[in-house]
Amino acid sequence: MVNALEDFSVIIWSSNAAMKKWQKVEYAFYIIAKNDIFDIIVLGVVIINSFFMALDGNLLKPEILDRMNISYYVFNSIFIMEYLVKFIGLGPFIYYADPFNFLDTFIIGLDYGTT
Repeated sequence: MVNALEDFSVIIWSSNAAMKKWQKVEYAFYIIAKNDIFDIIVLGVVIINSFFMALDGNLLKPEILDRMNISYYVFNSIFIMEYLVKFIGLGPFIYYADPFNFLDTFIIGLDYGTT
């Protein structure tokens, strides 16, 4: 009887191709999220975004301000992709174990609400 149950569970597990693909995606995101180069790239994007935010003001020409608005959408998209990679790759429990990730989620939520 035990053999029949084991065979049945193997058949169900092996027939679920979508689950296997999702596990591969999670694992790929986990590898990316734990990579130091990924963190360095995100830090570089944060620094460049800070530079663009410092440039914003009334002294700039309207054409430049329009281009800067486009850059805000680009930076926000990058930050949302970073959030998704880390959240899917690490899972919610490990992701939110770091308090700074609460701040990231809050900032992304605020930014999404204002655009």
